Amino acid sequence: ASVVLPALLNSIGGDAAPRVRACAARALLCFLDGCGFSTLEPHLEHCARTLSATLTEAPTFVREYCVAAAAALAASVESCWDERKKKMVSTELYGLFAPSLKPLIGGGGPGAAAAALRARSLECL
Repeated sequence: ASVVLPALLNSIGGDAAPRVRACAARALLCFLDGCGFSTLEPHLEHCARTLSATLTEAPTFVREYCVAAAAALAASVESCWDERKKKMVSTELYGLFAPSLKPLIGGGGPGAAAAALRARSLECL
């Protein structure tokens, strides 16, 4: 995790081509699906900040994978055994992601890609 996560996050948040960013976000989603909180905890802030920043400036298809990865990030936090820590981290994540997700739910324009992004954003929130 200490090698994979930083590399994926640098690809998502960097100046790479949109297709590379989308593939990195998809790989992060797959990684987070099987990741427990203890593995993720050292990288949680970097991961959350990178995904949140990407939601405001990336193309629609990249944002769709980042929204799904944000939902997987929240699911990983739910596996934390410490209830107080889980509540604190969940509240911080909500505060970080909600301002970026709410405009995606209400906007995006017509089309299947925009509809998919709206649906994922609503599911994540």
